[in-house]
Amino acid sequence: MTMLNGTAADLAVSFTYGPDGSRVKKASMVVTTLYPDASVKRDPATDV
Repeated sequence: MTMLNGTAADLAVSFTYGPDGSRVKKASMVVTTLYPDASVKRDPATDV
């Protein structure tokens, strides 16, 4: 995975990319967004 970091007006944001170059995660101090693809398995019973 590749991680890139950027800042704008003291708000740090990091991006994580998978081996195929697609974004898998965007994280900041406020929120984290995941970008799952078809190979990711979720269990809705344990998701918060």
